[in-house]
Amino acid sequence: MGTAATRAQAAVSGAVPDLGAAIPGVSAAAGRKGFKAELDDLRDRMRGLGFGYDEIAAEIARRHRVRPRQSYRLAWGWTLNNAAERFNALAARQGTDPHARAGMTGAHLCEYEQWPDSERKPSVYVLLTLALLYDTDALCLLDLADHENLAPKDRLALIRRQQPLAAPAEPPARKETESRGHAAYADAHGLSLSLPFVPGRLVIEISGPAEAAGLAEGGGVAVAAPGRLALVRGGSPQAGGGEAG
Repeated sequence: MGTAATRAQAAVSGAVPDLGAAIPGVSAAAGRKGFKAELDDLRDRMRGLGFGYDEIAAEIARRHRVRPRQSYRLAWGWTLNNAAERFNALAARQGTDPHARAGMTGAHLCEYEQWPDSERKPSVYVLLTLALLYDTDALCLLDLADHENLAPKDRLALIRRQQPLAAPAEPPARKETESRGHAAYADAHGLSLSLPFVPGRLVIEISGPAEAAGLAEGGGVAVAAPGRLALVRGGSPQAGGGEAG
């Protein structure tokens, strides 16, 4: 087993390391033609069954024990240099790197794929751009080793981007029995009262249970039971036994 740099250079140049003996479920023709042909065969079979690239990447990772970012690239059938060129083109279209001054390279992409076993950690920007390139979610490009080594703020930024925004609450529909100009009130016991709007009059509802039942009539002014309602007429408050405010 060579060093990480040696493996990266071999991967960029197109060489693929021996990943072990033939795996059950892989066609004999693919096994004879090599690793790339095996991946092409696997991709064609899974696409023929209606699987998407998420499922293909998961199957590649299971069979060959590769990291998620590498398995997605292999699922699309791209070499490191192919994927790096597509990354740069996507960044230019998105306006994040219109002049490709900080362009991705195949060697850098290889190190991003192997992190934290390499020294080049993928930023949130790199992960989001790769997710857009591979048509998946950024969290699908991470495994346990990534989560354990990513900075908490980076994990939080990636997790929050996956959460859908809550739809604004719809206002309650007006009941058909409610007429315009009426205001409905309810107390703690679920009782409701619909009061008409009358110009020049003010209705004040005082919270709390009624201490007496009924209304007393006196002097042409309706007097509420203590602690219940106070009616104001002509801008001069008059209340019986209740609070006014």
